[in-house]
Amino acid sequence: MTPISDRVDGRVVLAPWRWLGGIACSVLVLYVGMLVSPASAIQPIVPEQHAASSRLQQPIIAQDIEVQPALDITTGFAAATARYPQLADFRSRYGGEWEIRWDRRNDLPHLIQGSGVALVPGRGNSLTLARLGLQPDHQVDLATVETRLRDFIAANSNLLGVKGMDLRLDPGRSIAYGKGNTHWFVEFEQFHEGVRVEGANVYFRIAAGNIVQFGSNRIAPVRIGTHPVSGRDAALALALADIPFMPGTRVSELVEPGELLLLPVAPEGDSGAADFSGSSGHGYSHRLVWRFVLRVHDDEATYQVLLDAHTNRVIDVQNINAYVDATITGGIYPTTNTDPEVVVPMPYLAVTNGGAKVTDALGIYDYSGGTATTTLNGQYFRMSDGCGSISLSNSSDGNLALGTSGGTDCVTPGVGGAGNTHSSRSGFYHLTNINRKAITFLPGNSWLNSKVTANMNINDVCNAYWNGSSLNFFKSGTYGSTFCSNTGEIAAVFLHEWGHGMDTNSGGSASDMGSGEAVGDTFAFLETKDSCIGANFTPGNICHNCTTCTGVRDVKDFGLGGTRPIAKPSNVIAAGGIKCDDYVGLGGTSCPYTTNSGQVYRGPMGYEGHCESIIASSANWDLTQMLVDRWGASQGWQEMDRIWYGSLTPSKSAYRVSAGGTCNPNATVDGCGSSNWYTVFLAADDDNGNITDGTPNACRIWDAFNAHGIACGARPVCSNDAPDFTLDIAPATRSVCAMPSASAPYTVDVGQQMGFSNPVTLSASGLPSGVSAAFSPTTVTPGNSSTMTVNVNGAAAGTLTLTVNGSASGSAGHSVTSELVIATAQPGAPAPAAPADGATGTPRSPTFSWASDPAAEGYTIEVASDSASTAGCRRRRSRRSRPTTGACAPTACAATAPTRPPSASPPA
Repeated sequence: MTPISDRVDGRVVLAPWRWLGGIACSVLVLYVGMLVSPASAIQPIVPEQHAASSRLQQPIIAQDIEVQPALDITTGFAAATARYPQLADFRSRYGGEWEIRWDRRNDLPHLIQGSGVALVPGRGNSLTLARLGLQPDHQVDLATVETRLRDFIAANSNLLGVKGMDLRLDPGRSIAYGKGNTHWFVEFEQFHEGVRVEGANVYFRIAAGNIVQFGSNRIAPVRIGTHPVSGRDAALALALADIPFMPGTRVSELVEPGELLLLPVAPEGDSGAADFSGSSGHGYSHRLVWRFVLRVHDDEATYQVLLDAHTNRVIDVQNINAYVDATITGGIYPTTNTDPEVVVPMPYLAVTNGGAKVTDALGIYDYSGGTATTTLNGQYFRMSDGCGSISLSNSSDGNLALGTSGGTDCVTPGVGGAGNTHSSRSGFYHLTNINRKAITFLPGNSWLNSKVTANMNINDVCNAYWNGSSLNFFKSGTYGSTFCSNTGEIAAVFLHEWGHGMDTNSGGSASDMGSGEAVGDTFAFLETKDSCIGANFTPGNICHNCTTCTGVRDVKDFGLGGTRPIAKPSNVIAAGGIKCDDYVGLGGTSCPYTTNSGQVYRGPMGYEGHCESIIASSANWDLTQMLVDRWGASQGWQEMDRIWYGSLTPSKSAYRVSAGGTCNPNATVDGCGSSNWYTVFLAADDDNGNITDGTPNACRIWDAFNAHGIACGARPVCSNDAPDFTLDIAPATRSVCAMPSASAPYTVDVGQQMGFSNPVTLSASGLPSGVSAAFSPTTVTPGNSSTMTVNVNGAAAGTLTLTVNGSASGSAGHSVTSELVIATAQPGAPAPAAPADGATGTPRSPTFSWASDPAAEGYTIEVASDSASTAGCRRRRSRRSRPTTGACAPTACAATAPTRPPSASPPA
């Protein structure tokens, strides 16, 4: 945001406009007397008529109200307590594992999240209502939660920095959700001398009865007075006279008549950005303001006006209308240019529409009417296409469809300009998405919040590169005898080159080319989940040393699940392996590898960088597969993301040569260096500030890196792992008709985790009188199953929950449940209601209805071709699609059958 060249009445006028969030407006239309004399710039209020263009001549923005928390993030109590002594009491009182995000502006915790503090009874704790002094039938409601939280606040007031503050429950932002109110989100607003501090609160998030997240937003001592110079009516008159509206502008509606507020603002001389560098605890000041919301004649906007209540000057005017949503979409290749093109929303894309706007993560922006235009110039990436300029406009509904097309290179959908190509659309989408993913792990990274230029369709072939400031991708074409695809049409190529940029801008790039190439390949496969890096880079041609991949490398081929010798230092030139000595004749000199032009491009062992990179990248691939095997597909990939992004800044070379020199497959190679990937991965994965007891994935990190010869030391433990068994039961429910007895079989599967082999003894609990269960066999070795037969003899009708328990040495035990529906009486005969029994002249496709019986679980309609048939409708036991064991004798009922199949409705 930059000031324009002049000042208006001593105020700096800034552009563009910004939204002051969190304002809910109720409509109050006034047609009566005005507070401003007819001689002022604003005329008396009149009924609103058709809105036209904006009447505001100069936007006024109070930049200091955009103040952002400045966060320091610390994982683990020990490190956090050393930095923030306020945590000591909390640590000693509650213990557990917590992550701390500290706001330097107020020297208070912005977020504390972790293992939980018991607040109300729930699955996460052993609290009871009696322990809280509540009656057994008491329902935990918001009042109960508020009372308990106020006790917590009082006990931790020094940590929260709210001692002596006026905190009031915000009922509009305090909610329960989940079946049985499993979760609560509660906020307390800060007030000072009866005046609300806008956006300043202490919040709590409760799950399963425990506080799992809490902290504060913009809480700070208020050091200014709360008495305005002018009352509400006089302040409104002064505000209307001070707003730079066009001459003759008339107010048509006063939506909100005025509220006195305290606004947290940045101190004088501070931009309010998150990179606060001032004195800790002095990053928030306050302004006392009057806030009014109004509309004016011939203007569609709803204006929020902030008047400084001490100086009587307008400091901020914003249009708070929520305009019609419109979307920008475009066709992209999901992975490579042989995929069908998919139309996707374009995230964080700039659009011009009555000012500068940006789409959100779903490609949506606020369309305010008129013309909307995009040039594929986004908030984080600007696409510059060698085929021509990019521009697409819409003047009807604001929806902009960049479209799809066949072909390659400069072929377009026929709209959006000559540069609206496959590569520009695909590149913008993939680059923006990985950028936004990375910022969730590295929120303070300035490069991720900058704008990078991506040059597409450069008039060259068979390559792509990051040059330190921009990304560059080539057209399709032939180099020598090899045909290459357009590198801007292949997702992995975008991601690989972006990875070089991320590597450079996350604390310094990898110190050798082999590690750097492995960085790019790891980013690529983490997004595409494809081991073939850049499929169809060379259509129809398998890459060097690859099995089936038509990209540049395949990180699976030389991994634990691959078809070739595993990539590791001792196999670096082995027959059938990655054969890095082959690269000497491919444009380079002997090891240590240098290109013919004299460029050093080598890995830690001295071999060609792209080739040697396969050692580290295939280790990362294998680690990812181990994480998926342990945690499941979704969480496994997320675990690798967490470890990978967390390790970027401190890691440099993937491994080191500790003895034997370079260009020597017999050299001693390991990952013991402080900045080697194995060592850094352990720190990134640690969850308790104590690596000596292992980390959640330490054993898997070691297994993957050791398989590739680049681990260090002895195998550590995975701290969250323990061999165990699992239980499963099928089906989820059965139904029986016990007249007088019945039985129902279930299959109980006993699974195995991490080689657990101790016998598991099965039992059933919670069985009422008349129900018993027998297992065959009773003791099961993990990896096998047992049949549980439930016998019903004299039990009451109803739905029964069966609990199967498993116990074994070396395990805490597990339970699983299923359902048994018991019927003990025959349902009555159904009586047709419509059509009536024996009715004639019915429609050819009638709708049947009948009186239902609670004892019946379902009905079957049978259709006959004549009235003499015995077919009719029968009651049956089915409980929809549930399996049936046993039978209650059915009784047929007569009905006149139509001449073609009828329709049926639920029982009347």
